[in-house]
Amino acid sequence: MKEQQERKRLFKNSIIILVVFFLIHLGINAFFGNDLKESIATSLEGNITYLQDENGVVQIEDVLLQDGKLTYKVSPIGPGEVWVEFGDGKSEINYETIYKVKKNGKVINLSTLNYPHYQAHLCIVLCALLSLSFMFWKNFQRANDELGYSYHSMFVCGFALWLSITTLFMAYSLLMGNSVLEIIDTIRLSGHYFMMATAPVVIVFSLLLSISNLRLIQKEGFRFVNVLGILLSILLLGGLFFGLFVDGIGYQGSYFWLRILQALYSIFTSTYSLFECLLMGAVVCGISASLKKPKLDRDYIIILGCGIREDGTLYPLLQGRVDQAIAFFREQKEKTGKEAIFIPSGGKGNDEIISEAEAMKNYLLSQGIEERLILIEDQSTNTLENMKFSKTLIEERNKEAKVAFSTTNYHVFRSGVISRQAGFYPEGMGSKTRWYFWPNAFIRGFVGVIWYKRWTILLILIPTIVFFISVNILLG
Repeated sequence: MKEQQERKRLFKNSIIILVVFFLIHLGINAFFGNDLKESIATSLEGNITYLQDENGVVQIEDVLLQDGKLTYKVSPIGPGEVWVEFGDGKSEINYETIYKVKKNGKVINLSTLNYPHYQAHLCIVLCALLSLSFMFWKNFQRANDELGYSYHSMFVCGFALWLSITTLFMAYSLLMGNSVLEIIDTIRLSGHYFMMATAPVVIVFSLLLSISNLRLIQKEGFRFVNVLGILLSILLLGGLFFGLFVDGIGYQGSYFWLRILQALYSIFTSTYSLFECLLMGAVVCGISASLKKPKLDRDYIIILGCGIREDGTLYPLLQGRVDQAIAFFREQKEKTGKEAIFIPSGGKGNDEIISEAEAMKNYLLSQGIEERLILIEDQSTNTLENMKFSKTLIEERNKEAKVAFSTTNYHVFRSGVISRQAGFYPEGMGSKTRWYFWPNAFIRGFVGVIWYKRWTILLILIPTIVFFISVNILLG
């Protein structure tokens, strides 16, 4: 319910921001309406001649030579295209500019796409993008605090990063005094620039992913989930080197097909950078969840099982989870005087002599925990059942109970998401473990957010694709 409210709030605020800045844009157009009937251009010092087509009439006036530059004013009398040629009068090299005179009197320099007061309009677009970026970061902060474990917060983090990068590239280009065409080109290539800037990080991360998966296969045997990192590494490195390779090819074909290829390249790099940002969002949320600590007011502490030895003792991974729960229990009791009840959760596998819950209970007793404070759940076979069955045990005793769960640090976020799927809202804590478990956890979060937000991602990519096709083909 909270997640749905956050999504609705985010959508409503996005629409409000876009409408507000669109109205501001219309206001600027109305305020500068008369001024749009003339265009200022600056050229090298030289003589000016101008030609006009049969549909348009343009006059050049107020020519001013200052600081080695010739400034002239183009005033339209009728619609059409006007070709202006200028040079230094001493050589055969001349420069040309084509102006488009629209029916409403607006003049656009077709070589730069500049028009009077274009800076004001682009500032409005920039402010809208800045506002959207700020809103998404605030939504991520709120979702991370209130929802805790949610693919929504992971998605918002990644998308906020992607939007912020595009906004920063546009801001830099605008501050440098670039033309409209140059600013559009900067936005078009923002995905390419981001790919190049993060290439070293992607290469190192991909290598770590592959090494971690090889370690997992060595320790746990071959399973599909243990090769996800290797598969993603191939995709990451393949996409990166494909982008580098295509960018370095000198195309010799027609100009039309060159624009087609440029459009496809922009779509590819932008999509790659979006998924790269979503992966970063998975990393941020996974680490953030592992660092959080439940409030010291818990009534129950669920300990998630993960396999035991043949003799019924705990592997270090599971022992770490139980030790973490004991440490929290003792800290809460020391600081608040409140005792929590342990719920070791895990059934008996075919190759296990006792259930995981029973094995954890034995360990708790060996650590001085009283038996009255232990309530076992020994029927579950996976994390979802851990949460569902533990929830049932707790609600039979106290429907208003405050609950924590203990698992391994890399598993906190995913366990939290699964608990939400079970209609359960405990706070998690994570025990430390070997580094090579982390990359696979990031991958599972990344795959999860792509699947969970697949339609939203598609809705983002469609206007992005339309924009790049328009820029590279229609404006080409």
